[in-house]
Amino acid sequence: MGNKGFDKIKYKTLLTEASSRMNIRRGKKVNELYRVRDKIVDFVKNGDMSSALIYIDNYINEENKLKVYDALSTMCDQMKGRVSEVESFGITDDLMPNANAIVYAGQRLDIKELEKLSVILQDLMPKVEYKEAVNGTCHNEIVRDNTSYRKCEKGESYLKLVELCQETDTQCILTEKWKKTLREYCYKNKLDYPYSAEEDVGYNPGGSAPPIPSYEPAAPGGYAPPPAPAGYGPSPGGYAPAPVHHLPAPGGYDGSGIPAPSPASAGIPPPASLSGAPSSSGYSLPPPPDDLNLPSYGYDAKKVPEPPAPEERAPKSEKSDDSDDEDLMARLKNLQK
Repeated sequence: MGNKGFDKIKYKTLLTEASSRMNIRRGKKVNELYRVRDKIVDFVKNGDMSSALIYIDNYINEENKLKVYDALSTMCDQMKGRVSEVESFGITDDLMPNANAIVYAGQRLDIKELEKLSVILQDLMPKVEYKEAVNGTCHNEIVRDNTSYRKCEKGESYLKLVELCQETDTQCILTEKWKKTLREYCYKNKLDYPYSAEEDVGYNPGGSAPPIPSYEPAAPGGYAPPPAPAGYGPSPGGYAPAPVHHLPAPGGYDGSGIPAPSPASAGIPPPASLSGAPSSSGYSLPPPPDDLNLPSYGYDAKKVPEPPAPEERAPKSEKSDDSDDEDLMARLKNLQK
């Protein structure tokens, strides 16, 4: 079955122009939305939340138009690939939702290419389907819900406001009433709740926030080491003085570098640990070196042998410096013979 009066070339050209027109509209709409977003953010920074919410409703409706342009552009491309089928059989059942959406949008969007396509589709579609599309029946949900202007819910407006502030790293302060409305909207529509709305940095209604603790540095000199045994406490400089009868260990050196005398020579009895007497723990150290009877060879082994005396060399005979030359001359004469 053919369609008399169907201009195949005009139909295909209109589909191409309509798709290009919607891509251009989409680019302009994106630039416009950026400007509106910056204006909304300025209102939020200045604390004018009422004006920001007024612009938010218009922003949501204009942003939804982008979905309509994308959907209609795809539909036009699909129908352009099946022009020969439309010429032979008209609008088939699988193409009917696309034709219905184009007619519906052509009556409501200011796009001349869609209006001209609606006139051509009037002869290709059943009359009932065409009248339903003109009167407002659309089978495509995206085109039906986002083409006309609608009043946004408060929860939707609050959610979009928080999202725009997140995009621009702007602090958005919502009242508790707005937060409650936003929670109910997200729960009803099964959306993720933006927890950034709860981060009220610098905003403490009624002083409910706990006070910030203050930390003060400790006064200097607050730490003192434990006292030394036998009643020797630290001096103001932080070091404990040495005991009066303190002497270094036998064989050691004091500060002057001279070997220290043994405890017996100083008239100080050696401690129990050095005298060989058992201590309170039951263990005792060996006697000091003065009381040990070492073998005689032990001391001889420690003696360093004296270096041998240098040998006396015979004095060099005094000869004239010409003796060597005379020997050389005698050898040369022997060689010449």
